[in-house]
Amino acid sequence: MDNDISAFAKKMKHLFITERKKYIIQIEDGSYTWKDKNFIDEMLDLHLERKRTYGIFCGEELTKFISFDVDIPSKEVVQSIYLVLNQIGISSEFIHTSWSGSKGYHVDVYFSDTLGYPKMVKLYDYVASKLLQKYPDLEEKKIECRPSPTQGLKLPLGVNRNNKNVNSNICWYVNIHDDFKPIETLDYILDIKPIDVNQIRSIIKRLPTIKSKSSSENNPVAKKDISKNAKHNRQVRTSDTLNSLENLFKNGLRSKGTRHKSLIKLAIWLNTRNHRRESCEGILRDWMKNQKKEYYDTPLEICFKEISRIVEGVYSKNIVLGGGKSKTQIVVSRNDLLTIHQYPKKFHKTINALFIHSKRFADESGQFYMTYKQIANSAPCGLRTAFNHIKELEESKVIKVMRSPILFDGETFYNLPNTYQLNLDFVDGDNDISITIKAPKLKEYSNTKTQLTLKAFPNKEWMDIDNILKKALLKKTKNQ
Repeated sequence: MDNDISAFAKKMKHLFITERKKYIIQIEDGSYTWKDKNFIDEMLDLHLERKRTYGIFCGEELTKFISFDVDIPSKEVVQSIYLVLNQIGISSEFIHTSWSGSKGYHVDVYFSDTLGYPKMVKLYDYVASKLLQKYPDLEEKKIECRPSPTQGLKLPLGVNRNNKNVNSNICWYVNIHDDFKPIETLDYILDIKPIDVNQIRSIIKRLPTIKSKSSSENNPVAKKDISKNAKHNRQVRTSDTLNSLENLFKNGLRSKGTRHKSLIKLAIWLNTRNHRRESCEGILRDWMKNQKKEYYDTPLEICFKEISRIVEGVYSKNIVLGGGKSKTQIVVSRNDLLTIHQYPKKFHKTINALFIHSKRFADESGQFYMTYKQIANSAPCGLRTAFNHIKELEESKVIKVMRSPILFDGETFYNLPNTYQLNLDFVDGDNDISITIKAPKLKEYSNTKTQLTLKAFPNKEWMDIDNILKKALLKKTKNQ
């Protein structure tokens, strides 16, 4: 182990880090856990010291490098990537390959400054198309585009904890001219020279635009609003409520012939709850092991293979629980706005955030998931304010909160998003109207309330909303 870690960590930060608000950590069983926490420089020290194994994301718009994640131990494919990159003007001196620590390679090109993410994807698309022409039997998903705003990439020079062989589990850079022999020193990274970003922009500009399935799944431009806290791209309508799925998970199978459908439901449920793909598969395997033999006949090994296929399908298509196409629009009434307005002013933005989110994502029983970060972003307010408001609203029974149990990933404790159910005291005022609008994005919730108020209380009626509310409450009292 090289002694002075700080110089290597500094160079790694310069080459790799653009996104600090989230990261992944590999736990001892080889699975990964997503963290919505700040990635700090000291983590690079721990990674290089092999005390932890971290992975990073790029930003929503910018990246410092491109990595071709080759998920097969094919030296020939790696060399073909070099050849294509050379042909379009990227010299081998700017291409660096590291061993994944398990069964493949990461082929990287680092930029002197940040590059627009769509441009990086365009470069990947071109190279991938050339590789698929040369290797028509090669599965596209075996060479993936990294980094991504939604999928983490394990940093090099650390330990792949999925490989327990200490002689082969360090992700060294390799010498492709010497039979991919590992370069077993951290010094290599200090000599890496990024390619000039203007040169790479010029190269990409000359490339034809090619759309591949693999890159579109990673591209935030092609799939908007796909982040850990906004995973609602393909929703399925189901008669199952969040509560019934929770019971299925806790109580298990209760009749024969339901195993396959139950596994699909639970995979979608876990994806909706923001579990990582690897975590989902592990949870379902453990769940299957605990089922009573009287309720299924299929051998466990076959069940495990089936679970892998189910999880792959659910996560690749990003299927989550929802209300189908109707949730692309929401309906808000004048009385809804009066109902929110009756509560103390300090809670208005928080209740509005919960209200609109419930309109978008609540199931048939009115339950929906929402993280504190989502509440803070959509209110908007600070995380501490969001936490305090939820606590006070729960105590006053304005909302019902179903908290997730505390989980342990092998290193730290964490929680999944809470489940909420609104219990608003509905106000029935005069001149009620309903307004149908396109379901807003998370960051638009606050502005949406303002726009709805102007439409529901036209001709400056909104200026007199306090008196309108008083009349409605008085009417309610008389009718009781």
